Amino acid sequence: MITLKRITSGGRFIPQVDGLRFIAIMSVILIHIHALLGQGHGVPISVEQVPYTETMHMLSKRGVYLFFVISGFILGTPFAHMYINHSQTVNLISYFKRRLTRLEPPYILCMLICTIVLVFRGTFIFREALPHLLAGIGYAHAIFYDGQNNPIDGVTWSLEVEVQFYIVVPLLTMLYRIRGRRVRRGNRAWL
Repeated sequence: MITLKRITSGGRFIPQVDGLRFIAIMSVILIHIHALLGQGHGVPISVEQVPYTETMHMLSKRGVYLFFVISGFILGTPFAHMYINHSQTVNLISYFKRRLTRLEPPYILCMLICTIVLVFRGTFIFREALPHLLAGIGYAHAIFYDGQNNPIDGVTWSLEVEVQFYIVVPLLTMLYRIRGRRVRRGNRAWL
């Protein structure tokens, strides 16, 4: 019999987190289905280009933000466990390698295919698309282009945020090195 249980690298599976992840993903999928049905043709370059209600807009944003929170929890837990329980050290090379090998190949392929399609459609000439492609592959389009979505694939802004967060997590979780719980949480009672 085929099971649909997810395989995790750390062996710790929390079904409630996967349930929340499902809600987050479905809210984003529903907004894109709504956008497609509203237009009647093709995939929009970005959700912001499609007229829809404020409720749908909030549903989509909250789904993305919920996914960010879940990612923060999943990524931060091993580091917090390491600092609080003085357990096995998180191997940073393995941490970054896992993220890189999971995200990078399909992301680069997607960006290349989208660029090629846009060039062949005449939306861009390659010389115009190349800087957006390189900034996108470097997960820094919003940084280089003042917060603007990448015209090659507008939804990649969320992946840029996610990757930047992957880099910052090991630094943020160093707060768990602070011994006192009240001090660590910023509770003013310790002053």
